[in-house]
Formats: sequence, C-alpha cells, structure tokens
Amino acid sequence: MKYNFNELKEIAKSKMSLKRFTHTLGVVEMAEKLAKIYNADIEKCKVAALLHDICKEMDIEYIKNICKNNFMNELSEEDLENNEILHGFAGAYYVKNELGVDDKEILSAIKYHTVGAKNMTLVEKIVYIADAIEYGRNYPSVVTIREETFKNLNRGILMEIEHKEKYLESIGKKSHPNTEKLKKELLKKEELKTVNKII
Repeated sequence: MKYNFNELKEIAKSKMSLKRFTHTLGVVEMAEKLAKIYNADIEKCKVAALLHDICKEMDIEYIKNICKNNFMNELSEEDLENNEILHGFAGAYYVKNELGVDDKEILSAIKYHTVGAKNMTLVEKIVYIADAIEYGRNYPSVVTIREETFKNLNRGILMEIEHKEKYLESIGKKSHPNTEKLKKELLKKEELKTVNKII
C-alpha cells in the first residue's frame, strides 16, 4: 500500500465531527465493497473515500480562498457560495498539499465527489456513488439506488442523479453543469433516453 491508511484515518478523524467521521467510515466501507464488485483499485477507492470530506467542516472562508486561488477555471461565482460544491475542490488541494497524497485519480475522486464530471474513471464513479449510498444514508429511495448500483454502476449513478435533481427542484435549485454532463454521458452509454427506463 502506497499510503499509510491508518495514519490518514487518524488525520481525518481529527478534522471531523463524530457524525462526519462515522459517515466517512461508511463511505470507505461502501467504496471498498464496490471496488471488489467492479474490480477497481481498492486502495485508491478507500483513500479517496476516507479523505473526501476532509474540508467539509473547515472554515468556509479558508475553503473559498483555496478555490478562488486554484479552481476558478472550473467554478462559477455562484459555486463560491455553495460549500456542498467547494469542499470537494478544496479537499483535493488540501490532501495534495498538506497530506502529500499526490495520486491524480484519488485527488480527482475527492474533487468531483459531489457534482461529478464528464469521463469519470471507475474510482471516481465509485467514490461519487459510495458517498450517496453508504449504509448510514436513509433517504426514501436509497435502498433501490443501492441495489441497482450493486448490479450496474452507471445506472445506479443515474438513479442517484435523478433523486438529487428532484430534491434540488423542490428547493428551487438546478443541478450543477458537471452533473448534467455526467447524466447525459451515462444515459448515452446505457442507451437510455431517460432515467425512468430504469425505475
């Protein structure tokens, strides 16, 4: 193993509330399970899952400054007001520069774990969906999405995006452009016109 998982685990624990750390361990467990199902790199999946929320509870101005100085080619002014988006981008920067994790796939999995991206790798997809379906999650459709993900990763992700879109619509918001691109790409790959063909 290239990275000392237990050391990173202690660091993650020190940066998170108990609730956040419990969720994180759930994401690690789910990411490992999916990595075994889909023959992905288990170490990369576990490390990215462990560190995906490392910046979630850090000072918002600190996170904003990281993003302003490093990611404005990918983020909008609107994004800068949304910690749900920013903490992934800031997390990738923090993990590389403060923790010395330099694997590009791990970093991009952390970066895009909330909004997704086009042409996601297997590791990136696994961390993205593991965050949404770890066993601590209990929203209404999570069991259905989880079961589909165990059978077909792309379709599980599409169902999760559909669920997220409905939630955002209910609070008067739209999906992030990255998520829209990911949805369009996966629908094409799965030869579907709409997610309703799965459900």
